[in-house]
Amino acid sequence: MESHKNTRQTIVRLLSAMGSAKEIQQYLKRFSQLDAKRFAVVKVGGAVLRDELNDLTSSLTFLQQVGLTPIVLHGAGPQLDEELQAAGITKQTVNGLRVTSPKALGIVRRVFQQQNLRLVEALQAMDTRATSVPSGVFLSGYLDKDVYGMVGKVDSINLAPI
Repeated sequence: MESHKNTRQTIVRLLSAMGSAKEIQQYLKRFSQLDAKRFAVVKVGGAVLRDELNDLTSSLTFLQQVGLTPIVLHGAGPQLDEELQAAGITKQTVNGLRVTSPKALGIVRRVFQQQNLRLVEALQAMDTRATSVPSGVFLSGYLDKDVYGMVGKVDSINLAPI
């Protein structure tokens, strides 16, 4: 029982650095259910991948060590901005969303794959089990091709690849 209490306190400290009080309470409620599947969904921005990779991999490794399976959804905005600028593509946003041309989409895919591989390799270097699921989870259609170009909206989710 003491071990569970210490693990819970450690998780509260970790989550305090990662989320709001409401998110922490929701997570702890799920964590304390004995029959709950043991996973944690972690959303990570591109700046974290770029600037705080060591802290991120340590946190994800810790989650795995306490019996959770972290599922990471990550961005790569700053890295993408840099690559698009190098390719001579001007960043354009509408209503806070990046307009993505067919030419830019190839760069988007490459940058996200590079960042994903960087994270997976960093985790594996720490002997943490990690794999990439680059496609087949989110099924989507175009949000509004005339306005946003190749930007999609999620229509359904396929959990099988995860």
